[in-house]
Amino acid sequence: AIEEVRQEQEELLEASSAKNAAKMKARLNVEQSRLEGAEKSMVKVMSIVEKEKAEVEKAFLELEEAQQNESQDLLRSVVSGGIVKQGALAGTILFTFRSIT
Repeated sequence: AIEEVRQEQEELLEASSAKNAAKMKARLNVEQSRLEGAEKSMVKVMSIVEKEKAEVEKAFLELEEAQQNESQDLLRSVVSGGIVKQGALAGTILFTFRSIT
């Protein structure tokens, strides 16, 4: 009778262990799939960030080039504009600095 009870307890313990192992394996599979999904999402986000970074750098370079061209165009305009434009620029600068002080 004691042997039968011991045998029954061992069988129940094995069944319970197998059931717990199956649950843990299922949880592990779910977590593994979530991790893979997160990794794919992270790779996608990093790709988007790299593309946008390149676009921002390109736009920044274009802006710097446009600013340089604009300042050169203004200088050329003043130099080639004759005495009237040069006088107007000098007056603007003079009155701007006088109004600040």
